[in-house]
Amino acid sequence: MPGRTISLTVLGSGSCVPRVRRASASYLVQHGETSLLVDMGSGSLRRLVEFGFPWSKLDGVLLTHFHMDHVADLPALLFAFQNAPGLTRQRELLLAGPVGLEGVLHGLADTFGRWVLDPGVPVRMVELPGEDLVLGELEISARPVHHSRNALGYRLEACGRVLTLSGDTGVCDGLVWLARGADVAVFECANADQPPVESHLTPEEAGAVAEEAGVNKLVLSHIYPAGDEVDLVGRARRTFNGEITVAEDLMTIWLSCRF
Repeated sequence: MPGRTISLTVLGSGSCVPRVRRASASYLVQHGETSLLVDMGSGSLRRLVEFGFPWSKLDGVLLTHFHMDHVADLPALLFAFQNAPGLTRQRELLLAGPVGLEGVLHGLADTFGRWVLDPGVPVRMVELPGEDLVLGELEISARPVHHSRNALGYRLEACGRVLTLSGDTGVCDGLVWLARGADVAVFECANADQPPVESHLTPEEAGAVAEEAGVNKLVLSHIYPAGDEVDLVGRARRTFNGEITVAEDLMTIWLSCRF
């Protein structure tokens, strides 16, 4: 797309259930020369290559929490940096996530080897929430959400646009804050066809939070198999008046910069 943009490409719109149609949670965000992933569930690294993005050019990875369907491909990425023939890179890789990230990396190193901590490229590891981060022109804010211990959602801002990614969460004040005035909000809706639980969203709850926060476009993601058998958009429409779409792997949403 011509002109300055922010793009969001869904690499994984699924859950912990292995499926051809939907890889586990992962999203590629690009703006100018900057690129980052939000989560790296199983299958996401292959989806990144399938999309045609040069994985070795990534500037950052943001993790929302440490469940396997959000982090399984992180060791694979670090292993690729360590061992890909002919790869040379001096640029720093940002690796950010909830409190406990350092311990997770050290645990992986104990299991797989010290290369996890020294993958052959400079790594800046940051535990959040804390001060907002800046990567290129992207301003990154994180807030706690209601899921597993220390789980986070993210708010990305650049050139007058706002993109929110909920991670896994139930209804909470942190999610409303992250989505306030967002042009696009990617919300999980794992509770599509089962008794509601507080740590995941139903489509109706996702819509209600988006409506309260004044979101422009709501993207429903983290779809379990049963979710493909129900009218997710119709159910979210009961509580949200804006645009709604259901995420699909390799779909891209473009936002033109306002300045």
